[in-house]
Amino acid sequence: MKRLPPSRWLARCVSLISCLALAAVVHASPAPVSEGPAEAGPSDTAPTDTYRISALSEHPDLTPEEVGRRMLRLLDGLGSMDELTTEQVILRTGLPLKYAPKGKVYAFTIQMPDSPWYYGVTYRDERETKMVELEYSYSGDSMPKGAPLCAMTVDDLAKQFKRDGFSLWIDVDELGQALAYYFKRSPLRVRVVPGASVTNNETGTYRLCVSQLMITKAD
Repeated sequence: MKRLPPSRWLARCVSLISCLALAAVVHASPAPVSEGPAEAGPSDTAPTDTYRISALSEHPDLTPEEVGRRMLRLLDGLGSMDELTTEQVILRTGLPLKYAPKGKVYAFTIQMPDSPWYYGVTYRDERETKMVELEYSYSGDSMPKGAPLCAMTVDDLAKQFKRDGFSLWIDVDELGQALAYYFKRSPLRVRVVPGASVTNNETGTYRLCVSQLMITKAD
């Protein structure tokens, strides 16, 4: 999400504007200009640094597991999505979210070293579509070889959310396989998308890893 250096574009714009302004003075009176609405951007009190993907070496304490715990800490005690602002998300998670102009969101992402796997948190601060998303994913179209990034499991989340008073609904495909798990505690809803599965070496059973956890307001 890097922006191209604007120096050359800006110089051309300044030159063009100067020529147009001179022509307007010589040949005609300037017409009134109406100003349209300003483009959405970061709030005055939110961090204004531009988003970029970070290396784990820059934030060695923010492991995949730790970022997951901080996301759950944000959910803990949250009564409504209306409570959240960019500043509150940063304060409650301790994550250095930065503004991503292309998506008009605030985000923090870490790329795993020598691996296509990455993880991070995204916050969209729009009233009707306000959401916070935790994602564990990878670059490319196919699952990378080797052990998947499995910082949290669906079973562990289901047990915790049940204790916290959430009700569960599972969205399945035509074969009965789970596409997403929805946990609801009005006025909040948590959508959990499963990813890869790993084997528990102690029990020999499979554990379903979490690919995405999204907090939104309930319908």
